[in-house]
Amino acid sequence: MNKFQPAIKYGIYLGLVIVVFNILIYALYPEMFLNDSFSLINGTLIGVAAPIIFMILGARDCKPNFEEYEFGKAFSAAFLVGVVAMAISLMYSLLFNTVIDPEFGDWVFDEKMQQELIKMEEMGYDEQVIEQSIGMARKFKQFTTGFLGVVFMSGILLVWYLILALIIGAVQKEGKRIDNLTS
Repeated sequence: MNKFQPAIKYGIYLGLVIVVFNILIYALYPEMFLNDSFSLINGTLIGVAAPIIFMILGARDCKPNFEEYEFGKAFSAAFLVGVVAMAISLMYSLLFNTVIDPEFGDWVFDEKMQQELIKMEEMGYDEQVIEQSIGMARKFKQFTTGFLGVVFMSGILLVWYLILALIIGAVQKEGKRIDNLTS
């Protein structure tokens, strides 16, 4: 496991970036979580760019610890970064949703529902379609808020990190050497 120490380090860094970013936004301007532009920026920076950067760094820094750095090791290093970051994010989210502000997820959901309702009315959707949409959203609310929502979203995050790790592992592995091909 010592050979993957750099991956653990970068996983901790990524987890802390995610947590600190969310704490800052929550503390300074929690209404920002309702903003569609913020969601896009948050998804791009925290959901895509930061994981890719830290997973590449983790895989790269593990490379000198192995004689041969094939796909499995590169993938494992990159995925370990994601697993550690997800564990930190999961612990923070559970703490946030059970102790710090258990009502916040419901508040965000209700406010977003209100925003969507206004958009649908402005676009001229009939009442039946709006009611069906509200009903479907309420059915899926359990997967986006509360304890189950945190666990579900962490599972989705882990799958996303798996996909990124597969790509990064394929790129980071060492290629076959010419002298190995001739023997």
